Amino acid sequence: MSTGWFSSFTSPAVEETGADAVFCLCSSLGPVIDIAKKLVDIPVIKIDEAMAEKAVKDANKIGVMATVPTTWGPTVDLIMEKAELLGKQVTKVEGIDPEMQIECAVNNLLWAGSRAKEKGITLLVEQLNPIDFPKCFLSSLETAVSIIKKIQYENVKLLFDAYHVEMIGEDSIIMLEKYYDYIGHIQIADVPGRHEPGSGRINFNEFFSLLKRKNYQGYIGLEYRSSNNTKESLKWIKKYR
Repeated sequence: MSTGWFSSFTSPAVEETGADAVFCLCSSLGPVIDIAKKLVDIPVIKIDEAMAEKAVKDANKIGVMATVPTTWGPTVDLIMEKAELLGKQVTKVEGIDPEMQIECAVNNLLWAGSRAKEKGITLLVEQLNPIDFPKCFLSSLETAVSIIKKIQYENVKLLFDAYHVEMIGEDSIIMLEKYYDYIGHIQIADVPGRHEPGSGRINFNEFFSLLKRKNYQGYIGLEYRSSNNTKESLKWIKKYR
């Protein structure tokens, strides 16, 4: 969704329906909502507005737990804006103790895993590299597997992404062999550049040979950016079919 589309179309269109207010359910759109507010006469409300105001009123040191990286910045900016309006000095608390985050992840996966199991659903735990995702606490493959071990549910498994593994300095083929028994899904991209296999340094001949020896029957996600165009970037598949 583009800024222009939301601000110039959505809010005025909602106002024309006779609505008394526009309520935006995504905190990532905070800066866009500020634009939309100027285009209509009815209130345009951010989902985190009341929470930010209460946090400022009740606390001096405030930490923000975000579901995705894009929500963090706009919410922090909103908190500082509310603090300025209320004439209060607040301090951003950056980062939460990693052990607390791991404990939170384990508890949430225990809760969600038991319910997902009833529906025949598998949950996946993915490690992300800290270069592309500097604010993600789960940057270690070993930590991701340790969380899975603590849960001990058959339907909570590892999402093994060769790109992220290589970006933390590990050998994706060695790690694939080491943690294979915990894997529920595999994603690939070459390194560097996050392009199609064959564009970088990963030995995909060996990678796919290992999967064949392991009799891997699952899907493989192609989570890469085409270095040329989509059609050209898929030609490598014929070699391994």
